[in-house]
Amino acid sequence: MHGVAVLGWNSLESVQRIHAGLELLGIILFGVLVLVELFEHVERDLAKQEKWKTRGLWVFALAVLAELVAYPYGRRSDRLSNEQLHSDEQVIASLNGKVAGAKRNAEAAADAAKRAEDSAAQANLTVYALSIEAKALGARVGGLSIDVTALDPRARLIAEASSDLIRKLSPFAGQKVVLYSWGPREKADQETLDTLVELVEILGRAGARWDLERGGSISSVTFFDRPRLAFGIFVFVSAKATETTRHAAHALSTALTGILPPSPNKILYLVDPNDALVEPGRLLDLPQFYVTLHRDAIAVQISWRPK
Repeated sequence: MHGVAVLGWNSLESVQRIHAGLELLGIILFGVLVLVELFEHVERDLAKQEKWKTRGLWVFALAVLAELVAYPYGRRSDRLSNEQLHSDEQVIASLNGKVAGAKRNAEAAADAAKRAEDSAAQANLTVYALSIEAKALGARVGGLSIDVTALDPRARLIAEASSDLIRKLSPFAGQKVVLYSWGPREKADQETLDTLVELVEILGRAGARWDLERGGSISSVTFFDRPRLAFGIFVFVSAKATETTRHAAHALSTALTGILPPSPNKILYLVDPNDALVEPGRLLDLPQFYVTLHRDAIAVQISWRPK
């Protein structure tokens, strides 16, 4: 076995090289045998013919010996080739498994990063809402002696601050926004209608150039034939909204907080899409539901004037 090992028995490359060499040697010897037979055939001297015949027998014997030695090397070459192929298949399978694992890890990391981004966005909007609520609470606490029924109408306050509002909201031109008001239009009080008109002019094409649903007039407003459930103005935005939309909602609510009289309700409302979709008894045509379905939009609700 040691002698066989020296001849490269365990190396596929060596076995193939030796097998090919023996096959070539056999072919050459058979070629020489043909020449010997030819010389024997043309030789007239009987003694010399016998010598050529003897030579032919030796050449034939060597050719057969070369083929006999080449045979086990051919079998060994086939076996080593199959083993190499099996080994390569195992390596490929292992690499495919590693690639699949790396892909799963990358997808998991991307999901974790997305969840972290969403959590950060929700935290930022929560901070915005808390800040605005704190300012509104401070205004209410500091002005408890004020008779809010004697304050100027919201429409007049918004109109007087229209230039400043347009300046602050114009950087968000093209922002989608929809306006809501509780109760049927024919029963809306004049103060609420005037407030709606001012907001439409400030947000629409003549002002900050926001994208008002159904155009830029009072017809853009969605009126609900339902009981009025709250006082004041509200700005709704989804917790899953784009960064630009969240900043636009913050800018609008902050500007309105700065010019409107104190209200018992905060202006900016951060809507959790899960709560808006599954909360029992939720009315599907509320502004909360609208911003849940349209994450790039803001919904502004104008309710009764605080009293």
